[in-house]
Amino acid sequence: IKYFLWLDSERSSLFFAKHIIICEGASEKIFIGYLLNTKWQDLKEKHIYFLDAMGKFSIHRYMNLFGKLGISHSVLMDSDNDKDIHKYINDFIEANKNEFTWHIKSFDADLETFLGINKPNRADLKPLNLMMNHRQGNITEVKIAELKEMINQLMTVTEIEKIVAAKAEPTEAK
Repeated sequence: IKYFLWLDSERSSLFFAKHIIICEGASEKIFIGYLLNTKWQDLKEKHIYFLDAMGKFSIHRYMNLFGKLGISHSVLMDSDNDKDIHKYINDFIEANKNEFTWHIKSFDADLETFLGINKPNRADLKPLNLMMNHRQGNITEVKIAELKEMINQLMTVTEIEKIVAAKAEPTEAK
């Protein structure tokens, strides 16, 4: 029940999505959401919900919740180069995969490094920094295309995943 405390009118829409991508933070959610609404109409039509986990340390909680609820999901996070404690957290997230976890993808360092832009001095400025760099043309179309491909890979279902999903669907009464 405690997991439902974070439900609000925006997050409740995840129950109507066809797939959920758990993002590490607001930067990914805001930037990818912007791209979905402005450039990636084909992805928007797939009814993906991007959930801001509010940090890497909470990703496994959402994975477990969605697993219990039978909701398909993938994870998009920073690996932080497996530096210090991040190696243990990344391994822990990987170990928390469940039958409804389709994929886990990580940026080698972080989203900013992936996109070829500098990080701001303060973490709370990261989403604004991403949007400003995009608006100023500092993020190449090649990097935007690579990010889109990464999102597409998170949406790809293998044959095994299709079988698991089919078993989870309720059967119609005959």
